[in-house]
Amino acid sequence: VQGINTNGQISFSILPNFKVPSSVTLETYLAFSTSSNLTNTFSYFYKGSYTISFNPTDGIILDSYPAALITVDGNSTNLTTRAFVPLTLGNHTILLTKDGYNTYTLNYNYSSFDYVFVNLAQSTNNKPQASLTNVDFQMLNQNESKFVNVLISAPDTNTIMFLMSTSKMFSFYPASIKGKGVITVIADARWGNVGTNTGSITFSYNGVKNAINLTASVQVIGASLKANPASLTVRVPDLISFDVILNTDTPLKNISFKVDYPQNNLEFVSFNSSYLVKSNDSLTFTGDVSNVQSGSSILTLTFKAISESADKVLINFANLTATNETKVNVYATPFELKILPPFVKPSKVTGITLINNVSKVEFSFSESIAGSYRIKDYEIYRSKTNDLLTAMYVGETTNTRFTDLGPFEQNNTYYYWVIAVDEKGNSSDPSDTFVVKPIVFSDTKVNAVKLEFYIGSPYYYINGIQMKMDTSPIILGGRTFVPVRFIAEPLYAQVIWRGETKTVIVALKDKIIELYIGNPLASINGVQTAIDKDNPQVAPFIKDGRTMLPLRFIAENFGAEVLWDSVNKKVTILYNSATH
Repeated sequence: VQGINTNGQISFSILPNFKVPSSVTLETYLAFSTSSNLTNTFSYFYKGSYTISFNPTDGIILDSYPAALITVDGNSTNLTTRAFVPLTLGNHTILLTKDGYNTYTLNYNYSSFDYVFVNLAQSTNNKPQASLTNVDFQMLNQNESKFVNVLISAPDTNTIMFLMSTSKMFSFYPASIKGKGVITVIADARWGNVGTNTGSITFSYNGVKNAINLTASVQVIGASLKANPASLTVRVPDLISFDVILNTDTPLKNISFKVDYPQNNLEFVSFNSSYLVKSNDSLTFTGDVSNVQSGSSILTLTFKAISESADKVLINFANLTATNETKVNVYATPFELKILPPFVKPSKVTGITLINNVSKVEFSFSESIAGSYRIKDYEIYRSKTNDLLTAMYVGETTNTRFTDLGPFEQNNTYYYWVIAVDEKGNSSDPSDTFVVKPIVFSDTKVNAVKLEFYIGSPYYYINGIQMKMDTSPIILGGRTFVPVRFIAEPLYAQVIWRGETKTVIVALKDKIIELYIGNPLASINGVQTAIDKDNPQVAPFIKDGRTMLPLRFIAENFGAEVLWDSVNKKVTILYNSATH
């Protein structure tokens, strides 16, 4: 239950989250205080009791994953799950349809309100196929490998499918297949664990996945050494530590081996062991392992990466000998490394040059030099003070030119920073501060603001002046969404984006609204509020790199009036800062 006080008249709305009964009794307690601090002692109470009758609609809430279109008894409802579906008493045939998924048929005998959830299955018509979907290589000795050939095919002959393995023990070649072809799947016991190993080779067609499920068991004959982890990818100058694991099917007394490594790529740092000792002149280790349980670590080695390598780098265990009363067969699996060059972030952006400052700020800059990864785009930040921590994100560009359309205030100086971002999300150092004083044809801050947006059009109007957005307003679920800054900035609101939590904070005067990507609930001054009580699917989302917010929710909560022109598909926002 929510209560709203409007000009002395208090009205209540009820938001049911279960089947609506025929009637409810509502008791209200109104408490009045002589102080604006409602925690103070109340001066008097008023209690009211009301009986509210309902005429609830029969039906069910139908939900599915993924969302699907709903048809009831052969008639389209124009509804998409999750939705309330009106039903009459009796039997109904409900169909859920979604491209790429099998149509789900629900034969439902409706007698009372219910919540129904359905998982849709991907369509086999669009599913790539494999001649074998389950392969058991059975038992392998720890130095043994086996292979099997599998025919895989896509629904059309022109699609290239790339394959991926979930386990290092199971590999394949070739790496991709066009249309139809044979792959060889290999189980290599050297990279497996003693006992049962499972994994899969996955491939997909237009986002629809399939997999070859793999199983193999590894047994030890004699003794073996292997590293844990079996492989790593590192960068210069990372430290690399790994354990040497001893597996054996027979009791051992002594073991000896030498660790060989490429000294032009790696530098030995240290070792630690409760069982082995190192010779003085080499990385040869010997010791008594009679008390070591099979599968345990007998040695920890640490190296430092000092030079990158285009090829894989191996640390080998050589000159192996193991004994009890007699000599025991012993073998080893090398430790595999991929050494990348030192990480380099994008270079700092320089050469920022003003192009135009009349009613906008347009500038160019020099291209950032890519570091370890390619440059994805450039982020632009603006502030009224020379402090990047107070700056707001105003946009991004993939080229070396940017236009900020404001709005701006006359005689105000603005500070800009440009940051290059690579494809992995690593940022450059901020550019030096770029200072601009835009030429604005008004010497006062405008109190009355009129915003006009047209659905599907990038052009909008601020007090009659045409401006352009980089993303057009759209209608989803009967609600209009626009990029956040094109609502907030003309109202002189502050926008803050917190990428780590995907949160948008919009602040104006004494009101702070927090919205969360994909969440139908918002926070207004700390109070959790439904964005749209009539449509729980209305939630902020990201489109083309822009955060899209429900226009009416933002505008009305800041005291603006929202008008809708259905003929011209036009939304008008009227706001007067002097009265709000």
